[in-house]
Amino acid sequence: MDILVNSINSDDFTYKFQYVSENDELPDKSMLAPQLVEEIESTGHTVLTKLLGGSQTKQTKKGSYSLVVEDDRSPRDYYNNLGEQVPNPLGRVLYVFHEVFGHGRSLSLGRGSDNQHGDAIRLENLVLRVAGFSNIQRNGEDHGPKTKIPNNSQLPDYR
Repeated sequence: MDILVNSINSDDFTYKFQYVSENDELPDKSMLAPQLVEEIESTGHTVLTKLLGGSQTKQTKKGSYSLVVEDDRSPRDYYNNLGEQVPNPLGRVLYVFHEVFGHGRSLSLGRGSDNQHGDAIRLENLVLRVAGFSNIQRNGEDHGPKTKIPNNSQLPDYR
């Protein structure tokens, strides 16, 4: 994952991510975006996991910071072409793409919070197609505002 993320890091943008287990202590605050520190301190680790599904990405001055709490809760809005609910076929790799490229890249380009729901899901669906899982797509019902995304298989609106 470091190789992948560092391939887009530059003097202009820096994307950082960390994984922790549900029972681990949270990482050193120096690694966290200030807004995320406030959120964690006000809600606590367990509540953060329950509220955010274990993941959060925040914009920083020069990029983004993503914290992924691995737990037994996986998004439940992946469907195959028959309309049947299926598990995330790529696991951890898909979470990194979703957080770093779906949210982090979008935020660093100035796309703002209104675009985050669609940007991250559409990017994730693109990754699924490229990885050979074109019969599985995520619809957004178990993400952010928990609403279906129109044209969820459409390419993201940013590069």
